[in-house]
Amino acid sequence: MRARRRWDFYLNANLMKGLKAIWIVLWLSLVGVLFSHVGLQADENGHLLNLDGRAIDVMGEWGQLQTKLTRNCTHVHALNLDEPLSLSAIKAIQNYSPPDSLSAKLQSLIQEGEWLLAEVEFESLLPAVIVLHQTGEQLELLDQSIWSGSTAPWKAAPRIRAYLHQTAPNVSDHLIECFDAHNPSFDN
Repeated sequence: MRARRRWDFYLNANLMKGLKAIWIVLWLSLVGVLFSHVGLQADENGHLLNLDGRAIDVMGEWGQLQTKLTRNCTHVHALNLDEPLSLSAIKAIQNYSPPDSLSAKLQSLIQEGEWLLAEVEFESLLPAVIVLHQTGEQLELLDQSIWSGSTAPWKAAPRIRAYLHQTAPNVSDHLIECFDAHNPSFDN
């Protein structure tokens, strides 16, 4: 009976060593495969996650998620593009720098109080996000608060929001935080 127990112990000990070796090989394989597909890429504006050659702005994605979960848009109103104020906004944008600005088309327009935030598309210019200020019936574009162009490979909305916070300090934080980029070329 004792010989059988020793033999059982010997078999169990060898079996455990074998299982341990298998687990170690599996973990090393997993880590090897992971590192062959995932990497960190340094860029002038920070670091990007490189997933099989595709750059991902993890911090931008996190910032976008955090903004969506914490922003308060109760006083921010999305305007229909055929409302009189929307038509006045597009007219002001089209008259800003003709002839190229004449092709401006509103993608979205949001408002809080006397401030408006427009996302605009053009035929020959890059898409833009423009801050407008309403004084009575007049709409004025803030020259220093016009974002135009792509943010690729960075997530667009968080970068544009940060720019607008910096260049338009009088604009409500709520209005800026409620901006979402609709034009896919911002992220390309």
